[in-house]
Amino acid sequence: MATCLIAAGSNLGDRAAQLRAAAADVAAHVEIQMEAQSGLHATAPIGGSPGQGEFLNAVWRVRSTLSPEALLNHLLHVEQTLGRTRLERWGPRTVDLDLLTYDELALNEPELELPHPRMTFRRFVMEPAQDVGRDVLHPVCQAEIGRIAEILRTRPPYVALTGGDVRTRHKLAARAADQLSLPLVFRSGSLSGTHDAPHDVADSRRIHAESRTHAAQLLSDLARTSLEGFLSDDWWRELPDLEPRLLVILDAEHAATSEQPHLGSVPQVETIPVWRQLAAKHGGPYLRLRTDQMSSEAMEHELAAAIQAMR
Repeated sequence: MATCLIAAGSNLGDRAAQLRAAAADVAAHVEIQMEAQSGLHATAPIGGSPGQGEFLNAVWRVRSTLSPEALLNHLLHVEQTLGRTRLERWGPRTVDLDLLTYDELALNEPELELPHPRMTFRRFVMEPAQDVGRDVLHPVCQAEIGRIAEILRTRPPYVALTGGDVRTRHKLAARAADQLSLPLVFRSGSLSGTHDAPHDVADSRRIHAESRTHAAQLLSDLARTSLEGFLSDDWWRELPDLEPRLLVILDAEHAATSEQPHLGSVPQVETIPVWRQLAAKHGGPYLRLRTDQMSSEAMEHELAAAIQAMR
């Protein structure tokens, strides 16, 4: 049987009663065993239309012999039975059920991505998840849920962007920082200034060393302030003592599936996409933004909602 984590939320009607009903309906399936339920966590709505009511959130740990797709279909059926309508993204709902993890399966399909791509930076998911699944391994981060939740609480409150081209990355960071009133730290080593273009290789190395030292000091100073957060370029790979709370990976790679082809009895070596290598190296909350599939506005919205969700 597979061990799975399921996130549940409600912000319409009798929220607690609807979550109890949803848990009972999920567990009523003959191929699902409810192992544990977290307490209820009250959280403000994030990313959706204004004026929504507060959510109650929980995470359940189940064991199931259903396939991931069949389990997801059962969750969607329970939502529909309890009156869920999907009129707007991140809108109000009677009940919302998300399949977070299915054993250690990493899956990318049009209708199902595992583990859930936004779970690691959402406090309203990770806090109840650690109550019931602290020992569950996140197959992309290659870290247990308890460790990821700890990072979300304790690492310096900043977001680092990596991948993609520099112009796209800086534009995205600047717009998100402006929207959320957060400072920026780029490779120039200052909050907003830039160095003159280098004249030769030696000059380039000197500028890099100076900016690295300056940026390290800025990151260190900002990490010790009471700021709610700030955004930086990809200095996190060179400053291991100041790793970010959230790593944003700009990526245009084709999403690989979990199943690998076989020739006879010889398994083929899996090619791990660069974005997954970065997420595993980081080992904590991450957000993958598909630059080949998302508009600039969509990426800005996703990033702003992620930063709000991790606070």
